[in-house]
Amino acid sequence: MAKRILQVLEATVGGTLEHLLQIADRLDRERFEVSFAVSNLRDPRFNREIERLRRSGRDVHVIPMKREIRPISDAACLWRLWKLIRRERYDVVHTHGTKSGVLGRTAAWLAGCPRIIHTGHTFSFQWNLGVKGTIYTTIERIAARMADTIIAVSPGQMSLALGVNLCPPKKLVVIENGVDFARHPAQIDAEAKRAELGLDAGQLTVGMIGRLARQKGCEHLVDAAACVMKTMPEVQFLLIGGGELEGRISERIGRLGIAGSVRMLGHRDDVAEIYPLLDVFVLSSLWEGLPYVILEAMAAGLPVVASRVPGVEDVVRHGETGLLANIEDADEIASCLLKLLADPRLRRQMGRSGRERVEQHYSIERFIRRLTELYDA
Repeated sequence: MAKRILQVLEATVGGTLEHLLQIADRLDRERFEVSFAVSNLRDPRFNREIERLRRSGRDVHVIPMKREIRPISDAACLWRLWKLIRRERYDVVHTHGTKSGVLGRTAAWLAGCPRIIHTGHTFSFQWNLGVKGTIYTTIERIAARMADTIIAVSPGQMSLALGVNLCPPKKLVVIENGVDFARHPAQIDAEAKRAELGLDAGQLTVGMIGRLARQKGCEHLVDAAACVMKTMPEVQFLLIGGGELEGRISERIGRLGIAGSVRMLGHRDDVAEIYPLLDVFVLSSLWEGLPYVILEAMAAGLPVVASRVPGVEDVVRHGETGLLANIEDADEIASCLLKLLADPRLRRQMGRSGRERVEQHYSIERFIRRLTELYDA
């Protein structure tokens, strides 16, 4: 008889959404009957995925969890989750992220679910400091008591969890994210794709794929781009993704006088076709868990320039598969970019090493196998 599992997620965007869809599409249907309790408030485009999951036979429950703390709304969502879990008698409830992690684990614990698993992706205390950070750390510790297993998506995340005494070490397990190599490199008509995006085929291209949000440190990347262009004015930059800082980033680009060389493409569904057009991938994040975009870029054979933060440091080997810069240091990001842009041989060498590293340690098959072992345990 198939084991019944409920996946609970509020943050249905970016890497957490990719994580959820991989589970939906790849987990063995004969062994696991997977259902979903998800919010659709973050991005209306997620409704298309909900319908796709339902057409594929998945049971999807839409529960409008909000990212911010909203006592009345949170209580209503907790009640709905508790009723769902109690009615359906799932064998496992697997929660993801901060808000759904707290609500989902509490509901599962109150409903007497036999097994509760939580994946942090990123922990809320990674970006909340001072008094607010202390509050969030305390909340995470309380919620951790209600889980049987806490999954860290990278060794760096496990170290962070242990550093704040999140839970007993025996509760923690590392299961890294994985990528589908069938998508990388994508088979495309590079000339036609460059023309579609308005790119000059004769210019070096640096790309960042991710939400235009505080987490991604986009302002520092734009400042670094301006520094790069003082030395190599022919370089073109792509910023792919939407978000709450879109207007501010656009204004900053205009103020720095680099609008002609930095293109903001917004959200796109064809990112797998854009990686092959890039010479260097860059991610200036202030915090991460283990970003899919870096795994995808390395799978596409690209050298990476990224911030020196937990999770990223586990994947990008400085001087081997890419270069790491201190967070919020635009000058150092620019220096790393210039080093790679000036040396085609180094780019090729790091790109090959990066692809080999991802093939060995971060395949989607390895991720699903490790998760299957955990569900079976």
